[in-house]
Amino acid sequence: MIPKHCANRYYYMCMNEFLAFGGGGSFALCLDEDLLKATSGPSETFGNECLASSTEFELKNVELWGFAHASQYLSS
Repeated sequence: MIPKHCANRYYYMCMNEFLAFGGGGSFALCLDEDLLKATSGPSETFGNECLASSTEFELKNVELWGFAHASQYLSS
């Protein structure tokens, strides 16, 4: 099920070359492999415009969070 505020399921894409969020048209936010540069543009997924003052920019700080859940297939 796609949430009402999202137009598609292009929530994120993680490749060796980049980490991107949103899609359809362009990425809402795309970080390069070194986490030094980024781009932002209109995304159909989230219905956003560019999220920065320009479409290409350098990153000063990056904080990424992840969540893990216990799996019945992992042994202690």
